[in-house]
Amino acid sequence: MLGAPASAKYTLAGHVDGWIVIPNRTVALSLDTIDGALQGSIAGTPSDSQPPATADVDASLTSGVIDIRKLDVQSPAGTVTASGQLALASAEGAESQLEYKVDAPDLSALAAVGAPGLGGAAHVEGTVTGPAGTWDVAGTFGGHQLAYGDRARALTINGTLDGTMPSGDLAKATGKVSLEGSFIKVADYDILNAKVDSTYHGEEIELTGKLEQQQRSIEFDTGLLLHADHRELHLRQITLGGFGEPWRLLPADNAVVRYSPREIQVKGVALSNALQAHVP
Repeated sequence: MLGAPASAKYTLAGHVDGWIVIPNRTVALSLDTIDGALQGSIAGTPSDSQPPATADVDASLTSGVIDIRKLDVQSPAGTVTASGQLALASAEGAESQLEYKVDAPDLSALAAVGAPGLGGAAHVEGTVTGPAGTWDVAGTFGGHQLAYGDRARALTINGTLDGTMPSGDLAKATGKVSLEGSFIKVADYDILNAKVDSTYHGEEIELTGKLEQQQRSIEFDTGLLLHADHRELHLRQITLGGFGEPWRLLPADNAVVRYSPREIQVKGVALSNALQAHVP
């Protein structure tokens, strides 16, 4: 069961009713030629002191489209609910229109399923639309008192997401994530406020935003290229704020930071302020 130790023993109780219709053997089996339905409830009670987990489902499959009238999973790790239609096969006119919600009031419970070091609470909700093979996933997310071991912490994180993956091809995937956070700590860096917009196009990620510390800030507009053996950060705009005049990236055709496990290379990066001082 989700959110409980894999070694735990469960007592299952409930009922499930279902049926399936398979076409004549002369017709190739596929999701758009199989019809079926499933309805029922199952509860799992662990042998230890963990809370029980339950799953309620009422769904049917017709012409490659799943009609989810009810999906409600409750577990120690959180809850998952969904309803609507999800197109699994490219039948003519088949479109997805699904709403989903995920609540995790205590992320530390996920340690039982291999996600150690997480803490805080998180919530995600949104929609899945579009035909089979071109799902558009959109939603909002939020969290508070988030933690990833001793590496990172955040009092609040909120944002939106929107993405598409044509025909399941990751190289053609596109997406956008916008987030705002406050009182963030990453390693030894304390960030009072953060605002970041990211756009994903296959192997390229566009990043714009602003990070604010107690007495310093940085605004950036960059592009990150994900090569197989290294990463390239292309700098279009950098502004460093603090005491005195801000420092800005000088215009350059190709200001790049290239890094790999073996080395870091910096090319064409120079900063200046209003006093015309330069830092190559």
